[in-house]
Amino acid sequence: MFEPEWGGHQEDWVRLLAAGLAAEAASMGVVFLVHPKLYERLTQASGGSLLERGAHRVRLEALERREAEHCLAPSQWRRALARWEVARAHARRLGASHVHFLCIDAVQLPLAFGARIGPGVKVSGILFRPSQHYAQVFATQARAAEHLRELRKRALYSGMLSNRLLARVLTLDPTYSAWARHPKVQYIPDPIVSELAPSAAMQAQVRGRWGVPPNRHLFVLLGALQARKGVIRALQALHHLPRDVLASSAVIMAGRVEEPIRSRLWDVHEQVQRAVGVDGWLRVEDGFLEPEELSCLLYSADTVLAPYQRFVGSSGILSWAALARTPLITQRYGLLGHLATEHGLGLVVDTTDPTAIADAMQRCLAGGCQVDPHGAAAYVAAHQTGPFVRGVAETLAQ
Repeated sequence: MFEPEWGGHQEDWVRLLAAGLAAEAASMGVVFLVHPKLYERLTQASGGSLLERGAHRVRLEALERREAEHCLAPSQWRRALARWEVARAHARRLGASHVHFLCIDAVQLPLAFGARIGPGVKVSGILFRPSQHYAQVFATQARAAEHLRELRKRALYSGMLSNRLLARVLTLDPTYSAWARHPKVQYIPDPIVSELAPSAAMQAQVRGRWGVPPNRHLFVLLGALQARKGVIRALQALHHLPRDVLASSAVIMAGRVEEPIRSRLWDVHEQVQRAVGVDGWLRVEDGFLEPEELSCLLYSADTVLAPYQRFVGSSGILSWAALARTPLITQRYGLLGHLATEHGLGLVVDTTDPTAIADAMQRCLAGGCQVDPHGAAAYVAAHQTGPFVRGVAETLAQ
């Protein structure tokens, strides 16, 4: 099980799969090969218990730092070849019969060209970003760069799925598996790992800890603060809010700031702070949020901001918001817009336009952004951890 990244869902997934595979995959030994920082977090948080799962049938190992850095190269193609070579070297060292990439998107290139890990060694993985079906399934008009992306994916996916040692591709997008109709493509639900529900007292305390003024509508944008998550557009949207709306709102953006947008984010933040003046209340926090604090913010918020920028795939924030029954504002584009609309999870707009985000925020203050409780419950029920773990276990057993 190969995972050279560490800053998002990886910790929850490895923890979930380590426990689940110890129970589900009794006849096989599984080694999780992970980024050294992820290894530290997992072993420190668990007191080393992950190393003892299933009487050593499931164990955790750390990549060397040099290997991890190699796997995170800036170039997409260098990254793909690095991950393939590192995974192959460790598979040979361990005598593995199957290599599962927790993100197979990153190794499409070697798979498409028929690369092998070793004689008879099968490969599988989870595909995060299928988008070839967007135009047909979601009636999406592709932009020029997206059109080129789809042409590239068409060639890579065709080659990848033709690779005879590829056992299975698991997708978190049910519309893609239905559209592809390929025997190697199988849907598994994006699992809702955390079910922490803070008490009313904890929710009240979190507003106090963050200094949120009383009687304000709280908007939160949580998780890694990245360009693709629309954090810049969300900040710019505050420019377009009337004074009375600003005076009735509070905005918290919390998570680790992505390095490429760091200077741009703080420049825009400073401009917005000057523009909103004393009427607005805005706090941007650069740092990792512990799960308990994230849950408290989700449950105490009035609206979740998820203004992704024509993002492909699903998102954990959608699951968290559905679990907390907190309405969200997200993109109309692609799978996210489809799921939010289908389950009544909030408002979908053109999130590339700051004025559209601002209009949606005003609608929230006016009571125009609600969660359908039945739709949210159905979404949560469809994204339990059991089917996810079983789908991975069945794939490894092939």
